[in-house]
Amino acid sequence: MKTAKEMADEIITLLTLCQTLQSEKDGVERPAPGIYSRERDDFSARINDACVCAKQLQELLLMANQLTSVGTEMERQGQLQVSVGMSYPQAIVEYLHAQYLGE
Repeated sequence: MKTAKEMADEIITLLTLCQTLQSEKDGVERPAPGIYSRERDDFSARINDACVCAKQLQELLLMANQLTSVGTEMERQGQLQVSVGMSYPQAIVEYLHAQYLGE
């Protein structure tokens, strides 16, 4: 099974390849995703936005994995109860929200 980083990197690689192939087909030079440019057309902007989302997803997946590890340990110690159908990250966020925001 691939890690979140590997999956996000693969998504970005595939999106970059799509842009490269479309640019060759269109005869247009486009800036690579992640490179700042005022010369982006709609297609290039959409590819860039999708790459940014893939990177954000990578970070969120890593955090979810870490929260799952912490949640498992908190549950083992009796500090957290995880309801059926609830994920450890969701349970921890609700726990922290109640503890520190009092809601």
